[in-house]
Amino acid sequence: MSNKTTLTTRETLKKLYVHFGLTREDIYTHDKFGYVMMTRTGVEKIQHQMGIIITYETERCEEHWCVVKATATLGDMKLETLGSANKQNCKISYYAEMAQKRSKARLVLEMSGFYSVGVYSEIEADEFKSSHSNTKPQDTGIADEVNKLNSGDEGLARVIREYNE
Repeated sequence: MSNKTTLTTRETLKKLYVHFGLTREDIYTHDKFGYVMMTRTGVEKIQHQMGIIITYETERCEEHWCVVKATATLGDMKLETLGSANKQNCKISYYAEMAQKRSKARLVLEMSGFYSVGVYSEIEADEFKSSHSNTKPQDTGIADEVNKLNSGDEGLARVIREYNE
């Protein structure tokens, strides 16, 4: 029998937050939906720190929609995902670019472990708003923890400040 301690979702989130040196500019709780969201800059920060290499292929692109396949590699680990954008799930008409950003964010969040604790990319927020979308994330209960992590005088923000002093 293993003596490994299993971390809770909140403990894992804290560990990842500290490990990647994230701030309130990188991760936050979505005001309207209450989900934990990672910004584009947070995704980029994590990708750079981990050394994740991503390549893209346009699967299909039409006037009002686009699907991009992204492949991420990190050592021996390799993941693929699709990113899509269309009139129903995207505010701007740069569908290829949005599909690429979505696929990148999904890969980075999955490879870093953030997906496993229910963190989504803010680039996917348009999908959550769409009445045509079935992509509604489940509330993992960590929104309060992110608010604590980002608060000025409590939680992880204080611990990080004390550690850096």
